[in-house]
Amino acid sequence: MRIIFNSVLVSMSTVKTAEFSRVASTSEIPPGIMRKVTVDGQDVVLANVDGKYFAIGDVCTHQEGPLDAGTLDSYEVECPWHGSRFDLRIDGENILVRAK
Repeated sequence: MRIIFNSVLVSMSTVKTAEFSRVASTSEIPPGIMRKVTVDGQDVVLANVDGKYFAIGDVCTHQEGPLDAGTLDSYEVECPWHGSRFDLRIDGENILVRAK
């Protein structure tokens, strides 16, 4: 199985999708693992939670820490710098769960 990331460009009023890009195979991201990939110049973290794959931007919205260097705890990614947590299951914008 391959993981395909669909680039999405979002503005206040429009959403445009671009071509799909192959970024990894599922064997490269086993359960409980996060891996940083770059898509169209943007760093993205892929995470495998119990065989379900999620993508989140690599930059923490709290203090711009590198989320790929953080920890994956169930469906939450924790920023290594200040402990901000993001729930991978939320569609749309990343939701801040807790900032220390």
